[in-house]
Amino acid sequence: MKSRNAQPNRRSTKPATKPLIAVDFDDVLFLHYELLAEYFLKTYKLDLNLITLQRDMMPQLQRHTDLSREKIVHDVERFLLSPDHQPKPLPDAAVVISRLKPHYRLAIVTARADFIREQTIEWAQTHYPSFFDDVVFARMLRWGDGPKVIKTELLQDMGADILIDDSPRHCIQAAEMGVRAILFGDAPWNKVNSLPEKVVRAKNWREVEAILL
Repeated sequence: MKSRNAQPNRRSTKPATKPLIAVDFDDVLFLHYELLAEYFLKTYKLDLNLITLQRDMMPQLQRHTDLSREKIVHDVERFLLSPDHQPKPLPDAAVVISRLKPHYRLAIVTARADFIREQTIEWAQTHYPSFFDDVVFARMLRWGDGPKVIKTELLQDMGADILIDDSPRHCIQAAEMGVRAILFGDAPWNKVNSLPEKVVRAKNWREVEAILL
């Protein structure tokens, strides 16, 4: 499995016989924010809801804990790098992705920072062996730092045809540039009243399978 940093605004010209699916990492291949919520409750005795964690994590943590940004970043990085942090794949993900493999090219596209690159690749190789041809990172150096990731730049660089992502914003932006998108999951932060024509919702991986196969 290769990994690389994205090179924005440079669409791939390599001919391909199969469509390319770009698969988001956190909360698409495993539950991320629920594990963070458990960690903050255990560490800081702070019970933040998932919408708050996903949309406004750092300001809320600083407001409720009086901790510095540097301290919070250090604690979260230590948690994510800990051997005890062993998230499990989402139900049916590996089975469905294995069935997609003969019909599509597959790549992970993630906003994860460089500090956790090695662990991310190792986890993907362990739980999804030989399924993904590439892992594209968003060039962020540290958790909580760096520019906001514009997923469309990563998709352009990859030459993606389809995006599977839990973010309505990323899916809508993908649709606006002509990429089909599957809004994944039934999380509190991705409830929307309507979606563009090129965006459909799949609450789980079985529904992804029904859409793509």
